[in-house]
Amino acid sequence: MLKQLAGAFSFIAITSFMTPVAMAYDFDGTALSSPDSVDYSFNAAATAATVSFDLFGYNTLDGFPDNNYEDYFTLSVNGSAVFSASFNLGGDGGAITVTQGDSSYVSNYVYNGFNNGGSLTITLPVTLVLGSNNLTFSYASAIPQGLGDEGWGVKNLSVTTVPEPESYGLLMAGLGLVGFAARRKASK
Repeated sequence: MLKQLAGAFSFIAITSFMTPVAMAYDFDGTALSSPDSVDYSFNAAATAATVSFDLFGYNTLDGFPDNNYEDYFTLSVNGSAVFSASFNLGGDGGAITVTQGDSSYVSNYVYNGFNNGGSLTITLPVTLVLGSNNLTFSYASAIPQGLGDEGWGVKNLSVTTVPEPESYGLLMAGLGLVGFAARRKASK
């Protein structure tokens, strides 16, 4: 009985600990006009996670403030905006202006000069719900200018789940029971 119980705990611990740790989807970085959006849907356990992706600006994607031509990027998780900012990725205006979230989420900022685009990496914590989750990447423009003037794209998207402390506890309990059962069997 103890051996079966230990096996069951180990199976539960290992399967709960090994829920998908990382999901990756590589958007191809195709230039989208502003305003526009792109969605990524996936299933997950209810848990904390980290979302990371590269954001590209093509031609003259403008930052804030810039003569009313500024463009605003927003990341929404399950319909709720979690990060919003304006970036100068080839146009005019400020380099990085974060309006929702934390500027520390932004790294690897590259400005290639006027009309030559740019890129950056965004990495931020999010909370996933049990079942279907949706990430929406969107750009809005004060004055839409079209792909002839500016565009944006997403590449290298990854969603990495953070194991809950209970998962580690359950794993340790299962492994402890397996060890106890093996030791008990060896002493007989």
